[in-house]
Amino acid sequence: MGTDPIVVGAQVILALQQIVSRNLSAIDEPAVVSVTEVTTNGTVNVIPSSMKIKGDTRSFTDAALQKIEKAMERIVAGQCAAAGVKYQYEFRNTFISTINAEGPAQNAVRAAAAVAGAENVNGNCQPFTISEDFAFLLREKPGCYILIGNGEGRPALHNPHYDFNDAILEQGIRYWKTLVEQQLSV
Repeated sequence: MGTDPIVVGAQVILALQQIVSRNLSAIDEPAVVSVTEVTTNGTVNVIPSSMKIKGDTRSFTDAALQKIEKAMERIVAGQCAAAGVKYQYEFRNTFISTINAEGPAQNAVRAAAAVAGAENVNGNCQPFTISEDFAFLLREKPGCYILIGNGEGRPALHNPHYDFNDAILEQGIRYWKTLVEQQLSV
């Protein structure tokens, strides 16, 4: 006797998963669209009257992010129109791409190699779709975000089993000291 928002929401979620593969260039616009939270006002024996879908997007360019935003709204509007239900859509971009500047990145690699040995430093790693507050600083001033590592075989950041490796503190201090000394000697 009504429209089940869970069914409509499931269709929206499935359609959102096609944004990256059908709206962006796999070569030039790598991105991630993830649904990370779904809530309703229903219960085990009551079909809900509303559903809220939340998620995250990550990309390396503002242009790709704008394409994602437009595609998401088009999908939500289309699926809801097809089901005859109302919707509210909000796209809130909490994080922007973390993009290192070339000069500061080279300086960071040189300092890391001096501390850990060049064989232990990857100055040409693949981009990561991380969400990081530091990205906002990089928009204002050229800089470099580095990963010091947490130790082989240890859970990564944002993992429920993550445990900071206190043993890397000394190496991190040596890195920053070396970076400052190298920059002051230029």
